[in-house]
Amino acid sequence: MTLRVQNEQAICPKQELARLLSNGTKLPENILKPIFQEKIRQLENAMQRSFNDSLKQRVWEKVSKERLEELNETFVLEIHRKILQDFDDEEVNKILEDYQNLRILQFSSSHSIRLRRVFYLSNSFIVDAISQKANSITHNWSPEIVDVLNKERIE
Repeated sequence: MTLRVQNEQAICPKQELARLLSNGTKLPENILKPIFQEKIRQLENAMQRSFNDSLKQRVWEKVSKERLEELNETFVLEIHRKILQDFDDEEVNKILEDYQNLRILQFSSSHSIRLRRVFYLSNSFIVDAISQKANSITHNWSPEIVDVLNKERIE
């Protein structure tokens, strides 16, 4: 197993590939944002008023950062757990080597084709896991949203 160093942390090839596969995806945000929008809608109904889009966007930017980081980490872990668990280090290193040479994840080698197939078959399980995590980390989100709403309205 070849360990690479990133930000002074040793990263195994499977972790590196999981990060590459999750890079640039909007999945965590696409799951979290509707939860936020529903919380805002509930607050607007309870307060019998409507917040302007600019205020909602500022609040979103302030309250979502940590949760998005946590969901992105969950996404990487789920890719590692559900997709890469059956790949051996040789297969992963070959995919990473191809990536290093081409700077894109190419799905033409036998290893990469298998990766694409497993990724496709595991997608719904990953979405479910991230949705469950999003729901658990936003259960008591309303008080934080109210605090930020109040601060943003004052500024």
